[in-house]
Amino acid sequence: AAEGEGRVRVGAKRLLERAVYRRADRFVVLSAPFKRILVESYGVSPWKVAVIPPGVDLSAFAPGDRSADRAALGLPANAFIAVAVRRHVSRVGLEVLLDAWAAIDLPDSLLVLVGDGPLRPALEDQAERLGLAGRVRFLGRVPEAMLPKVYRAADVSVVPSVTLEGFGLTTLESLACGTPVIVSDVGGLPSAVSGLDGDLVVPAGSAVELAGRLESAHDGTRPFPHEAA
Repeated sequence: AAEGEGRVRVGAKRLLERAVYRRADRFVVLSAPFKRILVESYGVSPWKVAVIPPGVDLSAFAPGDRSADRAALGLPANAFIAVAVRRHVSRVGLEVLLDAWAAIDLPDSLLVLVGDGPLRPALEDQAERLGLAGRVRFLGRVPEAMLPKVYRAADVSVVPSVTLEGFGLTTLESLACGTPVIVSDVGGLPSAVSGLDGDLVVPAGSAVELAGRLESAHDGTRPFPHEAA
């Protein structure tokens, strides 16, 4: 439904989900908000649901040399770089991120969008319409082995989802590389950064709040947590 499918297809999928769930003995979800969806929307007994947060391979996702990673990716050495590693679909809020990036005035800044999907042409059109040529770079899909370099090359990752985000594994991947993450207050995203500064969470769908948080980090009024944290 979030991606605009018709009512008939959405209804059929919901019926199929309910049929499968009625036959299940145990459920595993990544976060408490998704457990709540099972219980409140599908009538699943809370006693059948286990919340098991995901993890990442710390031998692959680890701090490194930011300068070397920027050079390897062809990114400017001294720019303020924000990255979003996301499938290009409506629910992940990349449209909001582009609006926020257009609203801020940060010298020598670059937004890097990694991933692909059906929304990419529309996002590229939006970036052009907003006058973001030179300030946004679409990298498309990158090999899994390159992802740590992408995170380490950035000053910040952004996960601006607007709905249905069970946890957001990209959040942990970025943190493991020592790069802070700004997330929206959707699903399991706040819990992924809860051990850090609560100031990393912004209201979902608000380009104004997201722009303000990026600017305040850049000017030092609300700095990000240190890499070691």
